[in-house]
Amino acid sequence: MVKWIIFGFASLILTGCSILNIFQGSFAQDDWEIEKIVVKNKEYLALGELKELALQKLQQQQKNTMEENQEAQQDENNTSEGNLQDFDTQGSLLQQSDEQETKEDTLQDLQELAQIDEVSTLRFDTKQSKIFGVAACNNFSADYSWKDADNIEIYEVNITRKLCSPSQVMGFELRFARNLKNIFFVEKKGKTAMILKNKDVQIFLKAR
Repeated sequence: MVKWIIFGFASLILTGCSILNIFQGSFAQDDWEIEKIVVKNKEYLALGELKELALQKLQQQQKNTMEENQEAQQDENNTSEGNLQDFDTQGSLLQQSDEQETKEDTLQDLQELAQIDEVSTLRFDTKQSKIFGVAACNNFSADYSWKDADNIEIYEVNITRKLCSPSQVMGFELRFARNLKNIFFVEKKGKTAMILKNKDVQIFLKAR
């Protein structure tokens, strides 16, 4: 008699667990790279995407500089000497100097971004219902729970507080940390991509 009671109790527990699992979703995989975050239709790139964009811009700047130098050399060969022309040239050089200062500031950021070796990461620990990762230069952690088979709630978000550089990196990290505590619909894109999204925020992930 006791044996049957124990068996029935165990079956009830297993049945309860099975019913609970029906209302919980799952991830295609646990280990992801963060591509970008979109907040109210404005896009903020994560580390890997910032690096790729910086490399593209540096290549384009190098190409533009070569073309400008060729045009300047051609103009110099075609220019006659004269006081009026000297005045115009000085004004042009002053303008070029101002533009160059602006470009150098941008160039410094681009070079720094192009040297980034890390990527922004997000990993689900499904046994503990926790999230761990690196946003930019800071580590973060959070808890999560399934609201139903398609939606998760992320809460108890913690992040270290180092200052990231350049400003594009810090801008991404601040917005990511600020918007991670939320309820998200889990949109799966096969096994290689996933989007956590709601009406204001979308976090784009790709498989590592």
